Formats: sequence, structure tokens, C-alpha cells
Amino acid sequence: MQCTDFEKQVIAEAGVLSQEQQKHLLACKSCQDFLRVYGLALAPPAPSAKLDAAVRRQVAGVMRWQRQRRRLIRFGQALLGAAAVLVLSTVVWRLMAPTPTPPPTLAATSSPASAADYWLLECALTDAALDDLETDLGLQAALDGDFRVTATEVQPVVSDDLYRDLSNQLLMLEFDLDDSL
Repeated sequence: MQCTDFEKQVIAEAGVLSQEQQKHLLACKSCQDFLRVYGLALAPPAPSAKLDAAVRRQVAGVMRWQRQRRRLIRFGQALLGAAAVLVLSTVVWRLMAPTPTPPPTLAATSSPASAADYWLLECALTDAALDDLETDLGLQAALDGDFRVTATEVQPVVSDDLYRDLSNQLLMLEFDLDDSL
């Protein structure tokens, strides 16, 4: 078939191509260009059955992989959720459990303020000189009912050294208490 005959038949038949024209069209580049300029497009060839099967296999493989991935994600989420529940329940259980508190001991104090407090307690309870001082100052007379004891009537029998030591201890105790507050 000649290219001019092909062009005349295509124009005369309004774009309907016979078997012979289709064979010529596949072999001739100028006739393909004519059809493009004339406004007729060649129908794309039908895909082969092998291509369809290969595409279906690939799509099925991708869908299978996606299904497995979704299962793994769900399993991981369930596992993380169970771990979170376990951690939270352990925390709540530990917070609700009563904590045993050891009894306070005098020897087991570690802070200096509490040690000073115990020192004061020991001094107040064991210092016999304090009892003698109270007796010497006439407090015993005040307890017996004589409230009119004046300072000139009191005879201090306490030595000056003992009085100075006691006042120094009281000053040190006062400074220790101020520091601990």
C-alpha cells in the first residue's frame, strides 16, 4: 500500500482503518505523523495476559505485606499497652502499700540540730549543778510560800566559776538553737 492511497482512504472513510491499513500504519512513520496531524489517534495495543498476571501478582504481594505489617503493628500496640498497664498498676500498688516507719532512736540522729537538742535534754536531766543553783537562789523558799524574797536577802553560795561555766553553756545552747532554726 502506498502512503497516498492510505491518506485518501483514511480521509474518505472518516478514520475507520482496515486490517491492511493498520499493518501499513505500524510500519510507516510518515503515515503515523499524518494520523496525528489529521486528529486521529492510534488505539493503544491491548495489554498482554502475561503483563496482567505479573501486575496481579505484584499487587497481591504488596497487599499481603501490608496485611502482615498491620498485624505486627497491632501486636506491638497490644504489647506496649499491656506493659503500660503493668507499670501503672505496679506504681499504684507501691503507692497504696503502707510503708513501715522505724521507731525513732536517740543514737541514730544524723543532723546537728537534733544532736544539739539531745545534748540540751541530757544537760537538763542530768546536771545536778542546775538543781543546786535553783536551791541556792531561793526558789525552794518561793515554793514554800515566801514570795517576798528580795535579791539582797539571797545568799549566793554558787561559786563564780560554776556560774560562768553555766552561763557559757547556756549561751552556746542559745546560739546552737538559733542556727538550727
